[in-house]
Amino acid sequence: RIVREAFFAMLERDRPGALQTLRDRVWATLEDKHQLQVRDAQRKREPRPQPPSVAKRERTLFSQCLFNLEDSVLDCIDRTLRALGWTVASLIFDGVHVQHREGHDLTAALRAAEVAVKSEMGYRIALLEKPLYDPAGAGEPSDQDAMMDQWDAQQQ
Repeated sequence: RIVREAFFAMLERDRPGALQTLRDRVWATLEDKHQLQVRDAQRKREPRPQPPSVAKRERTLFSQCLFNLEDSVLDCIDRTLRALGWTVASLIFDGVHVQHREGHDLTAALRAAEVAVKSEMGYRIALLEKPLYDPAGAGEPSDQDAMMDQWDAQQQ
């Protein structure tokens, strides 16, 4: 709840009124769904379902906000990598699938995408290449903390 409340406070600070607009839309969507469930229960002669709680509305709202934020970050990464000549084969819920290019430095492109996200959106992220393409078969995944330390050192 602490993270959710902080996120909502940040949203309200940055876009006054947006949080209430989103709350109203989420509530309307949940209420519409509930009415469909009520009609279905009546048709089946089942007990009336409980209406959605305020807690459910807040959880749903937070989930949708995070989805949209993640989508925006992925879009920024995608645009940056494509501008650098890389082929982004797919956007994945927590990253992108970038096609291998023999003789080209993906690490430098990932650092450029990190800088773009920081510049455009204000978020510090760390991207790493997972060992999906490892011609030698000996690669080990990087430690995320070490990646963040390295990123910090490069920014200074």
